[in-house]
Amino acid sequence: MKKPRENTIRLLLLMDSGGSMYDHAALCSSLFSAVEKSNSFKDVKIYYFHNCVYSQLYKDPSCSASSAVPTEDVIRALDSRYKLLMVGDAAMEIGELNSPRTEFGKNSLGRSGKEWLITLLKRFPRAAWLNPKKHEGKGYYPISEKEIERLIPMYKLTVEGVSDAVRSLICARKAI
Repeated sequence: MKKPRENTIRLLLLMDSGGSMYDHAALCSSLFSAVEKSNSFKDVKIYYFHNCVYSQLYKDPSCSASSAVPTEDVIRALDSRYKLLMVGDAAMEIGELNSPRTEFGKNSLGRSGKEWLITLLKRFPRAAWLNPKKHEGKGYYPISEKEIERLIPMYKLTVEGVSDAVRSLICARKAI
């Protein structure tokens, strides 16, 4: 008789909300529901962002100030055993990734989106990005998609893409 395997999978799910993601709301809602109903995880933490991760994440998809949580607090609260899964169309101006800017909902300059992504990847080396528009050729900002894909393995938000992303989360990544 063998002891049943214990579920040890911890997931940090970060979802882009608003703007160009409105077109993909139903698909993302289905993914969110599947994750919520699944008992495949020991723990799941879900937060939202707009375009890219900056100094605040949000507890609700409206990204309202009342639901804001400092990104640094999330990083500190979760250990590196969490697998990071990001969902978004990577539709942002390249400046949102590469230069300090006024952050969504804030009036002060902060770190660039790329710096925040690197900070997340240092803490959570097992990461993947699901993109509902990956390589459609008519993306709003194909440059930002390519920049993000240099940091995080990116997969199309399809059944096959989700399967590939899960496989990549199981394999170790090189530290940044």
